[in-house]
Amino acid sequence: MRTLMRLFATICAAVTCVGCFETIYVSGAPDGFIAVSHENTLYAIPPDAKTATVVAKGVLRAEYSPDGKRLLCVLKKEEDGAAYFEIAVCDTSGKVLVSLDRVNQPDKEYENVGMFSPRWSPDGAYASYLLPSPDGNDLRNLVIRKVDGPYSFTVEAVSSGYGWSADSARVAVISTEAGSGDMASLGSVQVWDVATKSRVMEPAGLVFGHFLWVGFTAEGSIIFSSQSLQLPLVANDFENIPHQIYRLDFFGGFVSLMPVLKPAGLDTGMGGLFDVSPGRDKITYVAWTPRQGDKSGDDSLLGSVYVSDTSGRDPVMILSEHNIRSLPRWLPDGRIAIVAAGDGEEGDEAHIYIITPGKEPVDIWPLIDAAAKKAAGPAPATETPPTPPAESAPQE
Repeated sequence: MRTLMRLFATICAAVTCVGCFETIYVSGAPDGFIAVSHENTLYAIPPDAKTATVVAKGVLRAEYSPDGKRLLCVLKKEEDGAAYFEIAVCDTSGKVLVSLDRVNQPDKEYENVGMFSPRWSPDGAYASYLLPSPDGNDLRNLVIRKVDGPYSFTVEAVSSGYGWSADSARVAVISTEAGSGDMASLGSVQVWDVATKSRVMEPAGLVFGHFLWVGFTAEGSIIFSSQSLQLPLVANDFENIPHQIYRLDFFGGFVSLMPVLKPAGLDTGMGGLFDVSPGRDKITYVAWTPRQGDKSGDDSLLGSVYVSDTSGRDPVMILSEHNIRSLPRWLPDGRIAIVAAGDGEEGDEAHIYIITPGKEPVDIWPLIDAAAKKAAGPAPATETPPTPPAESAPQE
């Protein structure tokens, strides 16, 4: 399990990886356009996924609005020699329309552990994002801002993920206490009313784990991940308890907690990576198996990506045993995006798979790589030093 924790130290609510994958982030528009942020550069890919174009520089994250006409961006900037992050609403060319927030003196760690996680409310009226806790611990504060008004609301001390309800009236978070070392963080699932800025329920009072995600179904049920709630708590032994995905259903004054079923004998979501479909009737998640016979001696896990209904029934595998390095992202047009590393000895080859269930995955990383090289221009020619003139033979 130590291997599992090392693996998830590189995975976040955005889409992040190690090495050359540090700031890969994928978002989709309703018309099928895809935005990819990588190494502070924003790329656009049309629906046919045949080309990629450099849109703007200095963009760490970019999330399409529900109508596809704007982007919620995290911009990396510099002022008087000091770097900072700006959260802003931009047009699709990366031009700032509304500046929402600023984070001074950024630590590189913020890029790697899923800080920010920009999201729009489903109605497009609110922008939400995570900021580092001012207490200096490993928690975040969820900030919700009205794009065209003065409204601002902060939920303090949340974990990696959060989710909007379909009607944009509520937001679900996992509120946690900071962990230390290998100890997991303890917390609870909370639901907040956006209009009144008040907590309306806390249906699950014991959630724990290193990386936790949450989302709403169409019926208003809550899907969340946690280390297993069915095993007894043992002091200092959190890392030996696998993650699981759960569904919370509400029946009048009663709450039902149900683990999502396990497909084909695999441990569902050991690490709790999942996303809810645009129609909120399905989930996509990662199930993990130990790597076997790897030449490099790497003892990490390989992930397979599944799609099922929100109760875990009828799972279908859409990507088999890859070196997964991101959350699966369900794009508005029904496709699923996920980032993987190569399986070679170095493991530094990137893949960004765009998956239409029932069809072969399409890797768009070569398009990003080609666009980056084109934007960089030809490599400077190597100058050949002039040949010195031959010395004349001495006259006799």
